[in-house]
Amino acid sequence: MSWIQKLYETYNNCESMVGYSTDKRKRPLIPICHMTAQAHIEILIDQRGNFLKGRSRVVTDTSDAATIIPCTEGSGSRAGKKPECHPLCDQLQ
Repeated sequence: MSWIQKLYETYNNCESMVGYSTDKRKRPLIPICHMTAQAHIEILIDQRGNFLKGRSRVVTDTSDAATIIPCTEGSGSRAGKKPECHPLCDQLQ
């Protein structure tokens, strides 16, 4: 069995744990094409993109601030004068 096959099987065995961590101080297992970012505001929307009233909040607990966001290969390693943006979310500056 090749190392690629073993890696594939390991990923499939851990798939149910993606996005979860048993310890809030540790980074969760991240899905492919995602990364974590520190969130300061959390806003919930429904499937149609409408804001859910009363469901937004300021994140004050730093152990709860790690948020899983989608990224591309370019946005995950961005640097320089024209960095690529993360899809769906990015830092407000």
